[in-house]
Amino acid sequence: MKQALFIALFALMAPVLFAQSTAKKAPAKKTTPKKTATKTTTRATATPVTTPTVAPADDNNPYVLATKMPEYPNGGSQGMIEFIQEHLEYPMAEKQLGIEGTIMMQFIVEKDGSLTDIKAIKSVPGGENLDKEAARVIRMMPKWKPGMQDGHNVRVYKNVPFYFVLAKKKNNTNHNTNHHK
Repeated sequence: MKQALFIALFALMAPVLFAQSTAKKAPAKKTTPKKTATKTTTRATATPVTTPTVAPADDNNPYVLATKMPEYPNGGSQGMIEFIQEHLEYPMAEKQLGIEGTIMMQFIVEKDGSLTDIKAIKSVPGGENLDKEAARVIRMMPKWKPGMQDGHNVRVYKNVPFYFVLAKKKNNTNHNTNHHK
């Protein structure tokens, strides 16, 4: 890899990472027992999230989850990983400072497959250029296969993690350096 640099990048598709709501069960409703009915009901409620809900109120709001999620066009997840590894460059400033870490990028896959609203939703302290580099690579991607809901193309949020890891320098303290026979 370039300049003995190892960028560990596992762009696992995490469509609802950081945006997924978890369902909580409300406590069982107390009912007074009747002679003919002893049924107790439990009602589930959703925790509010900062991103739009699974089913948007109108056609312009992106989905968090769709029946068919968007897909990278050239080989799916594996193809996207290869694309990112080929185009991603470790920013020099962060490399020199030894800044490593995971950032989470979010974007919207539009109805036509184009990518918009590219932003970092989780960053590494002091690693602003990591965010910029990940955004640059996402902007280079080809149009995706759009998400679908009820047989129609829809706008869908997509989250992709980027792992920036510098290669560890090998320690040349091999005590068995005597090569005499």
